[in-house]
Amino acid sequence: MDIVGRYSFGFIKILKASVMENEKERVIEKIKKLLRMQNGGTAAEIETALRLAYQMAKNNNIDINSIDVNAVENKITEEFISLLQLRAEHKYALFVCKHFFNVDFIISKGNGVLFIGTSSDIAIAKYIHGFLYRHFTNSWRARNKKLKNRAAFIEGMYLGICYMLNKEKEQIAEGAGIVLLTNRISDYIKKRFFNMVTETDIRSKNQAHASHRAGIVAGLNTKLNKGVGVAKCQKELTEYN
Repeated sequence: MDIVGRYSFGFIKILKASVMENEKERVIEKIKKLLRMQNGGTAAEIETALRLAYQMAKNNNIDINSIDVNAVENKITEEFISLLQLRAEHKYALFVCKHFFNVDFIISKGNGVLFIGTSSDIAIAKYIHGFLYRHFTNSWRARNKKLKNRAAFIEGMYLGICYMLNKEKEQIAEGAGIVLLTNRISDYIKKRFFNMVTETDIRSKNQAHASHRAGIVAGLNTKLNKGVGVAKCQKELTEYN
Protein backbone atom coordinates (compact mmCIF):
# COMPACT_ATOMS: atom_id res chain seq x y z
CA MET A 1 0.00 0.00 0.00
CA ASP A 2 1.44 3.37 -1.03
CA ILE A 3 0.68 5.59 1.93
CA VAL A 4 3.01 8.46 1.09
CA GLY A 5 1.32 10.71 -1.43
CA ARG A 6 -1.84 12.59 -2.20
CA TYR A 7 -4.35 10.50 -0.34
CA SER A 8 -6.03 10.47 3.03
CA PHE A 9 -7.10 7.16 4.52
CA GLY A 10 -9.63 6.29 7.18
CA PHE A 11 -8.81 3.71 9.83
CA ILE A 12 -11.25 1.16 8.44
CA LYS A 13 -9.84 1.24 4.92
CA ILE A 14 -6.32 0.83 6.26
CA LEU A 15 -7.35 -1.93 8.67
CA LYS A 16 -9.19 -3.83 5.93
CA ALA A 17 -6.26 -3.54 3.53
CA SER A 18 -3.86 -4.63 6.26
CA VAL A 19 -5.93 -7.66 7.28
CA MET A 20 -6.47 -8.78 3.70
CA GLU A 21 -2.87 -8.24 2.60
CA ASN A 22 -1.43 -10.15 5.54
CA GLU A 23 -3.94 -12.96 5.10
CA LYS A 24 -2.97 -13.19 1.41
CA GLU A 25 0.73 -13.35 2.30
CA ARG A 26 0.02 -16.08 4.85
CA VAL A 27 -1.85 -18.15 2.25
CA ILE A 28 0.90 -17.67 -0.35
CA GLU A 29 3.51 -18.95 2.09
CA LYS A 30 1.40 -22.07 2.69
CA ILE A 31 1.08 -22.62 -1.07
CA LYS A 32 4.86 -22.27 -1.46
CA LYS A 33 5.44 -25.01 1.10
CA LEU A 34 3.05 -27.31 -0.72
CA LEU A 35 4.64 -26.61 -4.11
CA ARG A 36 8.10 -27.34 -2.70
CA MET A 37 6.91 -30.90 -2.10
CA GLN A 38 7.68 -31.49 -5.79
CA ASN A 39 11.36 -31.57 -4.82
CA GLY A 40 10.89 -34.57 -2.56
CA GLY A 41 8.41 -37.03 -1.18
CA THR A 42 6.55 -39.92 -2.75
CA ALA A 43 4.41 -39.62 -5.86
CA ALA A 44 1.27 -39.78 -3.73
CA GLU A 45 2.52 -37.04 -1.38
CA ILE A 46 3.42 -34.79 -4.32
CA GLU A 47 0.02 -35.35 -5.93
CA THR A 48 -1.79 -34.50 -2.70
CA ALA A 49 0.34 -31.39 -2.08
CA LEU A 50 -0.22 -30.06 -5.61
CA ARG A 51 -3.97 -30.64 -5.38
CA LEU A 52 -4.13 -28.76 -2.08
CA ALA A 53 -1.97 -25.93 -3.42
CA TYR A 54 -4.16 -25.40 -6.49
CA GLN A 55 -7.34 -25.59 -4.41
CA MET A 56 -5.99 -23.07 -1.89
CA ALA A 57 -4.98 -20.70 -4.69
CA LYS A 58 -8.41 -20.99 -6.31
CA ASN A 59 -10.26 -20.38 -3.04
CA ASN A 60 -8.24 -17.20 -2.42
CA ASN A 61 -8.24 -15.83 -6.00
CA ILE A 62 -4.47 -16.23 -6.31
CA ASP A 63 -2.75 -16.94 -9.63
CA ILE A 64 -0.61 -19.92 -8.70
CA ASN A 65 1.58 -19.41 -11.78
CA SER A 66 2.64 -16.01 -10.43
CA ILE A 67 4.05 -17.49 -7.21
CA ASP A 68 7.82 -17.70 -6.99
CA VAL A 69 8.44 -20.75 -4.82
CA ASN A 70 11.97 -19.61 -4.00
CA ALA A 71 11.07 -16.02 -3.10
CA VAL A 72 11.63 -15.11 0.53
CA GLU A 73 8.98 -13.52 2.71
CA ASN A 74 8.81 -9.74 2.98
CA LYS A 75 11.94 -8.64 4.78
CA ILE A 76 11.61 -7.36 8.33
CA THR A 77 13.31 -4.03 8.73
CA GLU A 78 13.35 -1.13 11.17
CA GLU A 79 13.05 2.65 11.14
CA PHE A 80 13.86 5.14 13.88
CA ILE A 81 11.98 8.41 14.45
CA SER A 82 12.91 11.10 16.97
CA LEU A 83 10.35 12.81 19.19
CA LEU A 84 10.85 16.02 21.11
CA GLN A 85 8.79 14.64 23.96
CA LEU A 86 7.27 11.22 24.58
CA ARG A 87 3.72 11.81 25.80
CA ALA A 88 0.91 9.43 26.72
CA GLU A 89 -0.63 10.23 23.32
CA HIS A 90 2.42 8.76 21.60
CA LYS A 91 2.56 5.64 23.77
CA TYR A 92 -1.08 4.68 23.25
CA ALA A 93 -0.88 5.44 19.53
CA LEU A 94 2.07 3.04 19.39
CA PHE A 95 0.07 0.35 21.19
CA VAL A 96 -2.68 0.64 18.56
CA CYS A 97 -0.05 0.24 15.82
CA LYS A 98 1.34 -2.85 17.54
CA HIS A 99 -1.98 -4.58 18.13
CA PHE A 100 -3.69 -3.82 14.82
CA PHE A 101 -1.16 -2.85 12.16
CA ASN A 102 1.53 -5.55 12.19
CA VAL A 103 4.48 -3.69 13.68
CA ASP A 104 6.32 -3.68 16.96
CA PHE A 105 8.31 -0.88 18.53
CA ILE A 106 11.06 -0.08 21.01
CA ILE A 107 11.12 3.22 22.91
CA SER A 108 14.59 4.66 23.43
CA LYS A 109 15.74 6.69 26.42
CA GLY A 110 16.12 9.75 24.22
CA ASN A 111 12.41 10.01 23.34
CA GLY A 112 12.83 8.13 20.09
CA VAL A 113 10.86 5.20 18.70
CA LEU A 114 12.21 2.29 16.67
CA PHE A 115 9.50 0.75 14.46
CA ILE A 116 10.03 -2.89 13.50
CA GLY A 117 8.17 -4.59 10.63
CA THR A 118 8.01 -4.72 6.86
CA SER A 119 8.65 -1.41 5.11
CA SER A 120 5.01 -1.09 4.02
CA ASP A 121 3.67 -1.87 7.50
CA ILE A 122 6.05 0.67 9.05
CA ALA A 123 4.82 3.33 6.60
CA ILE A 124 1.24 2.60 7.65
CA ALA A 125 2.16 2.60 11.35
CA LYS A 126 3.83 6.01 11.06
CA TYR A 127 0.66 7.38 9.49
CA ILE A 128 -1.55 5.84 12.18
CA HIS A 129 0.79 7.12 14.89
CA GLY A 130 0.53 10.68 13.62
CA PHE A 131 -3.22 10.39 13.07
CA LEU A 132 -3.81 9.21 16.64
CA TYR A 133 -1.44 11.67 18.25
CA ARG A 134 -3.37 14.50 16.63
CA HIS A 135 -6.74 12.97 17.54
CA PHE A 136 -5.80 12.30 21.18
CA THR A 137 -4.43 15.83 21.59
CA ASN A 138 -7.43 17.55 20.00
CA SER A 139 -9.89 15.46 22.02
CA TRP A 140 -8.14 16.37 25.27
CA ARG A 141 -8.28 20.06 24.41
CA ALA A 142 -12.00 19.79 23.62
CA ARG A 143 -12.87 17.91 26.84
CA ASN A 144 -15.01 19.07 29.74
CA LYS A 145 -12.55 21.35 31.57
CA LYS A 146 -13.51 19.80 34.89
CA LEU A 147 -11.53 16.75 33.82
CA LYS A 148 -7.93 17.10 34.97
CA ASN A 149 -6.26 13.70 34.54
CA ARG A 150 -4.76 13.72 31.04
CA ALA A 151 -3.13 10.27 31.22
CA ALA A 152 -6.36 8.59 32.36
CA PHE A 153 -8.35 10.33 29.61
CA ILE A 154 -5.93 9.22 26.88
CA GLU A 155 -5.92 5.65 28.22
CA GLY A 156 -9.72 5.64 28.11
CA MET A 157 -9.67 6.85 24.51
CA TYR A 158 -7.22 4.08 23.66
CA LEU A 159 -9.56 1.44 25.11
CA GLY A 160 -12.55 2.85 23.23
CA ILE A 161 -10.67 2.87 19.92
CA CYS A 162 -9.33 -0.66 20.51
CA TYR A 163 -12.83 -1.91 21.19
CA MET A 164 -14.12 -0.53 17.89
CA LEU A 165 -11.11 -1.71 15.89
CA ASN A 166 -11.50 -5.22 17.31
CA LYS A 167 -15.13 -5.27 16.21
CA GLU A 168 -14.26 -3.94 12.75
CA LYS A 169 -11.47 -6.49 12.36
CA GLU A 170 -13.83 -9.32 13.24
CA GLN A 171 -16.38 -8.11 10.67
CA ILE A 172 -13.70 -7.76 7.98
CA ALA A 173 -12.44 -11.26 8.72
CA GLU A 174 -15.95 -12.72 8.73
CA GLY A 175 -16.73 -11.14 5.36
CA ALA A 176 -13.53 -12.56 3.88
CA GLY A 177 -13.91 -15.99 5.47
CA ILE A 178 -10.91 -15.46 7.76
CA VAL A 179 -10.95 -16.80 11.30
CA LEU A 180 -9.64 -14.36 13.91
CA LEU A 181 -9.63 -15.09 17.63
CA THR A 182 -10.11 -11.50 18.74
CA ASN A 183 -13.66 -11.63 20.09
CA ARG A 184 -12.39 -12.58 23.55
CA ILE A 185 -10.39 -9.34 23.68
CA SER A 186 -13.45 -7.28 22.72
CA ASP A 187 -15.62 -9.06 25.26
CA TYR A 188 -13.05 -8.55 28.00
CA ILE A 189 -12.68 -4.83 27.26
CA LYS A 190 -16.44 -4.36 27.21
CA LYS A 191 -16.96 -6.26 30.46
CA ARG A 192 -14.01 -4.69 32.26
CA PHE A 193 -14.30 -1.06 31.22
CA PHE A 194 -17.58 -0.18 29.48
CA ASN A 195 -20.21 -0.79 32.13
CA MET A 196 -21.88 2.27 33.65
CA VAL A 197 -20.42 4.97 31.38
CA THR A 198 -22.76 7.80 32.39
CA GLU A 199 -22.82 11.55 32.84
CA THR A 200 -22.62 10.92 36.58
CA ASP A 201 -19.20 9.36 36.04
CA ILE A 202 -18.06 12.44 34.15
CA ARG A 203 -18.93 14.61 37.16
CA SER A 204 -17.30 12.21 39.62
CA LYS A 205 -15.05 13.69 42.29
CA ASN A 206 -12.51 11.00 41.44
CA GLN A 207 -10.75 12.80 38.62
CA ALA A 208 -8.80 9.79 37.37
CA HIS A 209 -11.98 7.70 37.20
CA ALA A 210 -13.99 10.48 35.58
CA SER A 211 -11.27 11.27 33.05
CA HIS A 212 -10.91 7.59 32.20
CA ARG A 213 -14.63 7.19 31.57
CA ALA A 214 -14.79 10.37 29.51
CA GLY A 215 -11.86 9.13 27.45
CA ILE A 216 -13.68 5.86 26.72
CA VAL A 217 -16.68 7.83 25.46
CA ALA A 218 -14.41 9.97 23.26
CA GLY A 219 -12.70 6.85 21.92
CA LEU A 220 -16.01 5.20 21.08
CA ASN A 221 -17.07 8.36 19.25
CA THR A 222 -13.94 8.43 17.07
CA LYS A 223 -14.79 8.64 13.37
CA LEU A 224 -12.68 5.77 12.10
CA ASN A 225 -13.67 6.27 8.47
CA LYS A 226 -12.43 9.85 8.38
CA GLY A 227 -8.93 10.30 7.01
CA VAL A 228 -6.32 12.87 7.91
CA GLY A 229 -3.77 14.12 5.38
CA VAL A 230 -0.44 12.30 5.48
CA ALA A 231 1.51 15.55 5.68
CA LYS A 232 -0.48 16.65 8.74
CA CYS A 233 0.13 13.33 10.47
CA GLN A 234 3.86 13.44 9.86
CA LYS A 235 4.04 17.06 11.01
CA GLU A 236 2.40 16.17 14.32
CA LEU A 237 5.25 13.79 15.14
CA THR A 238 7.74 16.60 15.71
CA GLU A 239 5.70 19.74 16.47
CA TYR A 240 3.93 20.45 19.74
CA ASN A 241 1.86 23.27 21.18
